[in-house]
Amino acid sequence: MKNNNLYILCVLLLSSCGDSGTVTTDEPTPDTAIGLTLSKITATTSSSGESDTFTVKLKTKESVSVSISSSNTDAGSVYPTSLSFSESNWNVNQTVTVTGLCDAFHTSGTNKTTYNVVLSPSSANYSSTQNKTVTVSDNDKASFNVSSISGNVYEQGDNASFSVKLCSQPTSNVSIGVSSSDTTEGTVSTNSLTFSADNWSTAQTVSVLSKDDNVADDDVEFSIKLAEASSSDSNYNSLNPNDVTVINKDNDSADITVSKTILTTSEAGDNDSFTVELDTGLDDITKVTVIPTSSNTSRAKVSPSNFTFDNSTWNTAQTFTVIGVDDFIDNIGDNETYSISFSITSSANVWNTLSLDNKTITGTNTDNDTASVLIDNSTTKNVSEFLNSAYILVTLATIPSSNVILPVSSDNTTQGTVSPAALVITPSNWNTPNTVTVTGVDDDINDGTSFFNIKFANSISTDSKYDNVTPDKQSVPMKNIDDGND
Repeated sequence: MKNNNLYILCVLLLSSCGDSGTVTTDEPTPDTAIGLTLSKITATTSSSGESDTFTVKLKTKESVSVSISSSNTDAGSVYPTSLSFSESNWNVNQTVTVTGLCDAFHTSGTNKTTYNVVLSPSSANYSSTQNKTVTVSDNDKASFNVSSISGNVYEQGDNASFSVKLCSQPTSNVSIGVSSSDTTEGTVSTNSLTFSADNWSTAQTVSVLSKDDNVADDDVEFSIKLAEASSSDSNYNSLNPNDVTVINKDNDSADITVSKTILTTSEAGDNDSFTVELDTGLDDITKVTVIPTSSNTSRAKVSPSNFTFDNSTWNTAQTFTVIGVDDFIDNIGDNETYSISFSITSSANVWNTLSLDNKTITGTNTDNDTASVLIDNSTTKNVSEFLNSAYILVTLATIPSSNVILPVSSDNTTQGTVSPAALVITPSNWNTPNTVTVTGVDDDINDGTSFFNIKFANSISTDSKYDNVTPDKQSVPMKNIDDGND
């Protein structure tokens, strides 16, 4: 601590100059400066829950804890119950709130309860002599004490409760209507409460009964409505107690049930099917659209493309048909897999955020395609020495991965010729008739009708499925009609 004589000298020097001023110091001043600084020493509350506040700080720079208590906890409460000051915030105001409580000591009117809020600092420099008090005047008046809800209600059957009592004695009965703002989420054990001059201070319990709506709607907040009081006592008539907020905890999980995990289809036209339904109900406005999607529409397609559920169809199984698609490719292994996955669109977030990864169906589409060279006609075709031509059409049974060459020849070129000598069938024209032209030859011999054959050799291709494939008809019979002029 600075020398007191030096301090006094400094003050005298300031005065002698004819000027006034203030000297500040971080060092503690004499013991008279130790203590608490309060913004006020009186406060006013009411038994209906009205509050008042005051502030507290230290007079000196040090670390001090301050305990705060009400001398009449039936009449009023304080918050917080302790303050903590340090050398960094010793001179910063901290707020204390005093709240009046419903008590059972006075009748209606203008009666008051007076009590103290006691502040007790504790540190090496503080003793009980530094305790401070704030005198609180609590006005008793007609009002209600509505307790907090005991907890949430749960759809699986867990209920909750709260209580109501009057804060002063009425001159006649006081009745209050009780109702739920949403009876689909919760109901109440009683529709009204009545207080008399005898039981006014006895708390009456209202139970809130949960309702299971079978709807995945997350946790829902609703209110228990306490209506305006009805009474011949003018102090209570038309007074409106505070409503009570309640949360109904949902026990329904948004999910779907898919009837199958494995599907079997084929390119030959064998289809399969599965059903989908919702596991929980929907309210009147919520709709849920389930969308199945094939991973490979060249192997399998789903019909219909989607279905929308509402509160009347949520638990009705809806059928989806999976159609095997013929890809006209001779597939290695002959069986190709695909999957059906699911997505959802809905106005309700609980459905939109639902993961359906575990609902995926695996499918197998059996191939019916075999690489084949198809000749369109096995009956005898006619040409003539008049140089008339005939035509043979050739297609492939499946799509090749590369060009397919098919050698063609006549077994008797004196009677007929072919063009081209080799067909080239491509992946783009595999199922378009490729034409072989057969033309009769005039041999200048009167030999009547002559017979010969058009021969098709095995195919040639870099596509292993089409390399060395024997056509379904290796020979097409032909006849050459003589012109009769020889």
